[in-house]
Amino acid sequence: IMNNKDANSFGVYENITRGEFAEMIVKIMGVPLQYNVNNMTFDDVLPYDFPDQPYWNYKYVETAVKMGYIRGKSPRLFFPNDPLTRAEAAVIIARALNLVKSNADVDKDLVSLQKVFTDASSVDHYSISSILAINKAGYITGIANTVTAGSKATYRFEPLSNLSRADAAVIANRVMVKLKKL
Repeated sequence: IMNNKDANSFGVYENITRGEFAEMIVKIMGVPLQYNVNNMTFDDVLPYDFPDQPYWNYKYVETAVKMGYIRGKSPRLFFPNDPLTRAEAAVIIARALNLVKSNADVDKDLVSLQKVFTDASSVDHYSISSILAINKAGYITGIANTVTAGSKATYRFEPLSNLSRADAAVIANRVMVKLKKL
């Protein structure tokens, strides 16, 4: 599902890239690859297999886009080597697993999200329902806040923080277990 960063390490502390996560989610979902080298979606995802770039492959990026799991950051640009944020990961997972209904009430979901995460007000509007859904499903959990003795534990989501490769591996495992692929 995920490749090592180099011959000696997985790169647990490194950020996962948009391209790596696209490849990971397509592999998890087990969908057939869908791409046309003569009609590429993005100008920055070239239809070549680079031997020195084992982390993601254009075939998976194109498939993830065609399946509706992921989108570019701007017209014709995907930025496959950019780090992926926790919010972006939530949206991709929610899309791939159809966790958010098309008629989701974002305002209602924000109220629910504020009960779960102390930083819910910093979540971008487009990702509110996805973050709530993937949290309810147990795929991405919160990060514990520092609390004083005797205080109730609280959590934050950190939507704009980059997702580490270790966190991506944990998410992949959780999704695959729920899908009965592990």
